[in-house]
Amino acid sequence: MSKLRDALTSSLSQETDSFRSRLERAEATFQTPVTKPQNKNGAVASKPKKKEQEEKREAVIRDSFTMPQDDYTLIAQVRERALSVGVSVTKAEILRAALKTFSNLKDAELIDTLASLDKVKTGRPSVKEVKS
Repeated sequence: MSKLRDALTSSLSQETDSFRSRLERAEATFQTPVTKPQNKNGAVASKPKKKEQEEKREAVIRDSFTMPQDDYTLIAQVRERALSVGVSVTKAEILRAALKTFSNLKDAELIDTLASLDKVKTGRPSVKEVKS
């Protein structure tokens, strides 16, 4: 058993030496130093993990709402208008742009705009409301 262990140890040692030799020749051929990137403190910098990358993204929230048909028509008109000048936009982008515009309005303008809207019943429309 001792002879077998010695033979295996010797074989493994030779294979390790052979591998290191091939690696050194490859590095010399490509002339690439084997150094890891360092941060400001001189410590080896590690790649950000997927979880950290996901945390950096802004959270996106999915929501649904009820809107009169006329407002959907306005969204379609804005989309067509944007396409006519060469910009493709989604409904969500249009609504987000409207929110940014609202946030820049003066209080009186905002109140007037909100007051001009028709009140809409919240929730899903009933089957009777959809057919009429």
